[in-house]
Amino acid sequence: ERSATAIAAALTGGATFAALAQTGLRVLIAPRYPKRIPALLRRARRLHVSARTSRGSGVARWIFLETMGELAAAYALAPVAIVAGSFGRRGGQTLMEPAAHGCAIIHGPQVAHVREEAEALAHRGAQVVADWSAAVTHAMHRLTTPGPDPRDALNDLRGATARHLHHALSLLDQQR
Repeated sequence: ERSATAIAAALTGGATFAALAQTGLRVLIAPRYPKRIPALLRRARRLHVSARTSRGSGVARWIFLETMGELAAAYALAPVAIVAGSFGRRGGQTLMEPAAHGCAIIHGPQVAHVREEAEALAHRGAQVVADWSAAVTHAMHRLTTPGPDPRDALNDLRGATARHLHHALSLLDQQR
């Protein structure tokens, strides 16, 4: 059921798990490092949260996505996406993938390499928050309060490849 599910991409555990465990959310989790899934499953169970992998069976509140390509499909199942990598020093993943599926987007402040996406989505309801506690609070709110459709931002960004190519070529011309 889409209304009771959130997505968290690039989770590593720690405070993120503690914040999510306090909610009743069903969460599809795409860990940054899939090889750490066994340890993340143990951590979830220590927090008394039922968890399994996407290849597993049975009912679980948290499902860890373990293969490439699953995250894109999972965005279609959830109305809210927390782009977790944007809370750490590495920066976040693309924000356009969850936007293309109409997910309300919540991300952290580290978006330097997806700045243009973040700016376009800020005008379409994407929330920038400082930490995981705030991300979970906003996710809970967005599950019950619809906002603007982030898919509208895709139109704002059309032609990005051509713009970037033009910019790169101008830099090459300057070096001649």
